[in-house]
Amino acid sequence: MMLFLALQAVAEPDATAFAVTVKAFVGWIRLAAEITGASIIALGVVLALWGFLRALSLRQAVAYTDVRLTLGRYLALALEFQLG
Repeated sequence: MMLFLALQAVAEPDATAFAVTVKAFVGWIRLAAEITGASIIALGVVLALWGFLRALSLRQAVAYTDVRLTLGRYLALALEFQLG
């Protein structure tokens, strides 16, 4: 019984240090996924704004649908990173 308690006391600091390391690593991965999702949204907004301004200057009603679809694709991709 004493040997079990001694082994458990010795094993706990390593397990705790490992758990802290894993939690920190998972936190960094989560942060990277959130930054990637936000970057994708920003890129989609910039491209959609560019397409909107181009469609506005050409006065093409069909181009507005393309702008909406472009933004929707980027939002869907970013959602995959946020929920994935």
